[in-house]
Amino acid sequence: VFVHEMCASYSPEVGRDGSRWLNVVKAIRRGRQLRCSACQTQGATIGCLLPSCKVAMHYACCVNSGWAFPPPHQGKHFWCAKHRTADTTQPAAQQRFGTRPEQQQPWRRGWEGD
Repeated sequence: VFVHEMCASYSPEVGRDGSRWLNVVKAIRRGRQLRCSACQTQGATIGCLLPSCKVAMHYACCVNSGWAFPPPHQGKHFWCAKHRTADTTQPAAQQRFGTRPEQQQPWRRGWEGD
């Protein structure tokens, strides 16, 4: 099975055990049923963290929407454009409820990888 490493890394059900990938086929099967909210093609496996939101996207479409992913070992967080703040440092819901600056997650501010 061939998959893009970043797509697999941020799909919620996919994990790693050393060099071995887990649940990749499960993610592929789920992605075949989902259409990307950005490019309208099938295979979107990354969804907004707001449980009621139906946005699903490909990794590249998430990045093109302005999202800066944290390293995979820090979580697989994605907030769609509607549910994030303008600077993508926190979800819009936290902004509404007044999150203190020390509670913000600075790695969302443009992490570029190694």
